[in-house]
Amino acid sequence: MCLRHKVVQKHHADTTLYIHTCTYDTEDRNMGSINTLSAVIDIIKVVQPLIAKLNLS
Repeated sequence: MCLRHKVVQKHHADTTLYIHTCTYDTEDRNMGSINTLSAVIDIIKVVQPLIAKLNLS
């Protein structure tokens, strides 16, 4: 259950990603980290084709 949202700033090369992550008040904070990681991967999957399109145009 996602109780609060916070924005996490991730610096990756020249790109700054703002990721909405959940903060949990329960023990499974590790699970939250895994969810954040998968969110980053999902964002990269979405962003890469967009960057490729921009480079082509």
